This record gives sequence, structure tokens and C-alpha cells, in this order.
Amino acid sequence: MALCWFRGCNRSACPDRRTSAVIAEQLFRGTADRAWQTPSPPPIPWKTFLRRLPLAIRQFRQRWGTRQPFRVEDEHDLEDVVRSLLPLFFDDVRLRSRTPSYAPDTRTDFLLFQEKILLTIKQTTLDRQQSCLENQLEEDKSFYRNAPDCGTLWLYVYDPQAYLQDPHLLEAIWSQGEEGLQIKCVIS
Repeated sequence: MALCWFRGCNRSACPDRRTSAVIAEQLFRGTADRAWQTPSPPPIPWKTFLRRLPLAIRQFRQRWGTRQPFRVEDEHDLEDVVRSLLPLFFDDVRLRSRTPSYAPDTRTDFLLFQEKILLTIKQTTLDRQQSCLENQLEEDKSFYRNAPDCGTLWLYVYDPQAYLQDPHLLEAIWSQGEEGLQIKCVIS
């Protein structure tokens, strides 16, 4: 007894005995039954990914033999780490480069196109603490407020020296959404 190539069932009893030309046409038009396709992976817990980023950064410090450790010394190093990890979980990661007024050089934000998430990254330093980050966030919000491909703006603040007082409160304050733009913040 031959098996149906479409669903692997008994061909004579298959409720879906369409010819390959019909199926190809339906796939082209987007009207075919997609139950046979591989299901998409479950979404990763985005907040967990960002909270565990410092763990991954610590692992880069411990390298084999006499190799130099990879250290995250500024936001560009942090962008490199995030740029290397995001494609493990997301298919369509697009880079958005811009030079905001608060930065002396270009910054890279990450657009997860299918999810309509835009991730912007900050790192605290002795000179860049709460008030400075609040001003940067306001500029980022105004820049991305009307972006058609941004539904949620995620702010990730890497605070390895714990310069920010009460980070959980700041996360709640900085996660206040605005009209047309949802905002989420993670500090770790």
C-alpha cells in the first residue's frame, strides 16, 4: 500500500489526495494547509535571556590556555556579545545603527523583525548612571516612537558594578509604555 507523500498516511484513505500541482499552487498563494510544516519553536523567555546575559559574559572571561579573556569594557563590546547570541534564538535580526546626540559615535540597536521588538543596550559606568540613562531613554523613545517596525522597545542596562540604586524599581519606572510604543526594561 502506497503512502501519501503529503501527510504520510495511507494513500487510498487519505482525506487530502490533492495533486502536487494543486498543493504547489496553494503554497504559492499561501492558502495551503500548513499542518505538515515544522512547528515554530516556542518563544524564548526574553526577560530570562537578558537577565542571564551577564552569566554568558562571565564565561567569556575564562578562556582556554593562554588566550586573552574577552572583557566587556564598553557598550560596543556588549553589542558584540548580543549580536553573536541573538541569531541563536531569532531568525531575522536586523541591525539599526545611529548616532544619538548622547553618544560620541555610532550605536547599534537590534530589531527582531518578526517579533517587532527593538533592543537598545546601555552600560553603566561611573559617569553614566541613573539621570544620564533616563535622558538617553527619553531620546531613544522619541526616536523609535513612530518607527513602523517597532512595537516594543526593550531597554537592556548592563550594570556590572551595581551603580544603580534599586534596579527593580528603575525597571518598573522605565517600563512605562507610551501611546504607540510599549517599553520594557531589564537591568542586570
